[in-house]
Amino acid sequence: MKTLLVVMISSFLFPFSNGISDGYQEAMKKQIGLLHQARSLQTINEVHNALQRISEAEPEKWEPHYYQAYLNIRKMDLLETKETKDQALDAALVSVKKGLSLGGDLSELTALEGYVHMMRVSLDPGSRGAEYSGKAMGSLNKALGINPENPRAMALLSNMQLGTARFFGSDTKEACDAAKKAMELLEKEKNQTDSGLMPKWGYYSAKYTLDSCG
Repeated sequence: MKTLLVVMISSFLFPFSNGISDGYQEAMKKQIGLLHQARSLQTINEVHNALQRISEAEPEKWEPHYYQAYLNIRKMDLLETKETKDQALDAALVSVKKGLSLGGDLSELTALEGYVHMMRVSLDPGSRGAEYSGKAMGSLNKALGINPENPRAMALLSNMQLGTARFFGSDTKEACDAAKKAMELLEKEKNQTDSGLMPKWGYYSAKYTLDSCG
């Protein structure tokens, strides 16, 4: 009876530990599903807090930090001031670095780092373009160097190439080709077997460039 009580208490306090990966997988998949549906700042914060609790229960896992970073970037459209948006990007970068320190997927996390730099540019292209455009392009190309079939890195790269082409009034063919390639990679990824907790987003980033290409 005493042994049973200890097991019950341990299960309550540490639902993801002791090698019970199913609980972690299920909890993460639930939050990933919710974050893709989140449309309000309140819901995004609720999912972020849930991911924080999961990361505390499973301190060796990198995925909660990845998705916390992604959520902080997603907040950008819902925050009202430049200061709060910069704070969200700061938090996103901290989460990316934490994921990297835990040995997370280097290509995916580096692409997300590029996304953070890209959003810095969007807040003030005039004063930040020179510094952060280069950082964004560098991170995205690095991510593709690690994994040339990363559709998120390719889609984000197409966004950057489109913005650069528009700024300089140059041909957008490179951006359009990258967006088409991203769509092909996303379709290929969709047809693969379940990749567990790996990222799946990127469609709307690629579609944005393609729509601009006409």
